[in-house]
Amino acid sequence: MELQSTNIEVAADQIAECPEAQKFVQDVISGLDEFRLYSSEDFITVVGNVISGTGLDRQGESASVADLEALVSAVEEGAFFLRREHDPLIHPIGRIIAAKMFQVPQTEKYFVVGIIGFYDASKLPSFASKGIDVSNLPHGDASVIDTPEEARALVEFNPHEIPPTAVVEMLKTAPPSVGLGEAIQSRKGVISLAILQISASIWLLSKTPFGTKFQERLGEKAADASVAFLKWISETVSGKLRELTGRETRLVISFQYKECTVEFVLSGKEGPAATSEAVGALESAANQSLLLVEALLPAMPIRLTYGYDVSAKRWFPIHATTRREGVITDQPYLISVQTLQGGFSVGGRRLPLIEKGANAIQRKTE
Repeated sequence: MELQSTNIEVAADQIAECPEAQKFVQDVISGLDEFRLYSSEDFITVVGNVISGTGLDRQGESASVADLEALVSAVEEGAFFLRREHDPLIHPIGRIIAAKMFQVPQTEKYFVVGIIGFYDASKLPSFASKGIDVSNLPHGDASVIDTPEEARALVEFNPHEIPPTAVVEMLKTAPPSVGLGEAIQSRKGVISLAILQISASIWLLSKTPFGTKFQERLGEKAADASVAFLKWISETVSGKLRELTGRETRLVISFQYKECTVEFVLSGKEGPAATSEAVGALESAANQSLLLVEALLPAMPIRLTYGYDVSAKRWFPIHATTRREGVITDQPYLISVQTLQGGFSVGGRRLPLIEKGANAIQRKTE
């Protein structure tokens, strides 16, 4: 895309009052080609906006200077993608191209300016366009170098979305393989989903040949851990999420494979029977996802997301985020440029979980 065809917008508040911030925005825009992840990365619009700061947000929280520095560092790594309302079922709609921290003149307050590029979803490539037939993946040599001593799963959430008491109830019946993560999920959108994230060892979801040595060493212990884990998700976790009112929910079950996060997302609308079927189909889907990650390796996949089709009773890949090819999706989320011109919300993880008296949740111990 030619730079002159790019729609440029700059926030008129803190940026307008800070000449250094204005110059940063203009410098990035004028040298946009230097910031593209890959030569064909195309943006339908580019926006300069304040994405975080040390002032109080709508949740009564404030970021520290160290938090802002970490945010800038994450952006500088080159793959800080943005999702629509943090919904994992929607592919990233853009990327923070560059970011820099500034000080509010004559104050001790700081803020981060981000240059955000939004994608034209109608032009995002599909898996097929990249030569990948998701229904007929070649069987490669899937392998995991690091073999854990035991299977584990960690629960993370945002207490502004899900009451800590609900998570306490979930953990009461959790199997020994499940514990509470050390961080909380942080999402600052006006419209925020209630998202429960469960990061699991690959062994709890996939029983492929590469795990034979692990399974031989632990014997029935590994199989029992997997059965107990999936039963807990189907019966307890999904049931507690259905009890939440006033919010849409997402249950995200993920594992790490070859530097790619593979996640399986339930929308919260499946109902008890469909949820049970979805959980029952996780093993097969996890096995298939390894083959898809292998097929995506030339593109350097960062995240691969699966959704569940209630009618077809199967999991299917809905999008992948990669360093060399950007976003790949079979379900482009079309959105008008005007809709993008609102507020911005950056999500992440924050330590520690137990703070400000919120010690009702303790790390689950075996």
